[in-house]
Parts: sequence; C-alpha cells; structure tokens
Amino acid sequence: MQYRLLSLLTDIEKAIRCSMPDSDGMTLESSRMVSFHTGLARLSFRACGSGGQEPRGQLQVQHFNLADGRVCAKIHLSWAGSAAHRTIELYTLPGVEWSTEVQRVAEAWLDGPPAGVPGENPVLAAAG
Repeated sequence: MQYRLLSLLTDIEKAIRCSMPDSDGMTLESSRMVSFHTGLARLSFRACGSGGQEPRGQLQVQHFNLADGRVCAKIHLSWAGSAAHRTIELYTLPGVEWSTEVQRVAEAWLDGPPAGVPGENPVLAAAG
C-alpha cells in the first residue's frame, strides 16, 4: 500500500493535535508546504494566544520509493529554540500499521528535543 505524502502529513498533524495537552488559552496553528514533484513537505507549528505568536517547531518529510518498490518516509523533527533534532524513518513492511507509526512520530515531536544535542559539549554549553 502506498501512503501518500499529503495524507501522511495530515495524519501526523491530527495525531499531534489529539495528543496535545490543553494549554491556557493557547491555540496551535500550523502551516504546510508540499512539493509532490520532489516528495518533500514541511509542517510548521506556532502557538497563538494573548501574548502573540510563538514558533514551536516543525517536521520535514521526505517521501520516496526504494529500489525494491517499498515506500519510505523520512521525518526530521525540530523544535524552536533548540539545535537538537531527531529523524524517524517509516517503511512499508508487512505487519506495519501506519496509524501506529504516525502516533509514534507525533509523540516524539510532543516529547520535545532530545536531552543532549549530538556534537555539543555539555560542559562548554553550560559555560557559554
């Protein structure tokens, strides 16, 4: 089964919205950019409230077919105010449920940036 790029982006956005805890008067707004020709997409989030808008982060998706005909989606997660990032790869394999994988991506983004940024020296980061 081929999972379409825009469908994947929509399902991830829905999963993030459904899994988000309620916040005090803040709403989460999103914007999308999709290039079907290149198989690339970006989903950006910002929080809006009485204090204005505040960027929250984004997900960048690369969607392509592997040599054996399987579909792969590589999702790059990033958060506003953090140099940390995370990449999650999804493959069409027997027994893989896309809805479970989409929920895994949403939870990873909602968990926030990883504790340590690869290549960053924690001693220097604390001193700087």
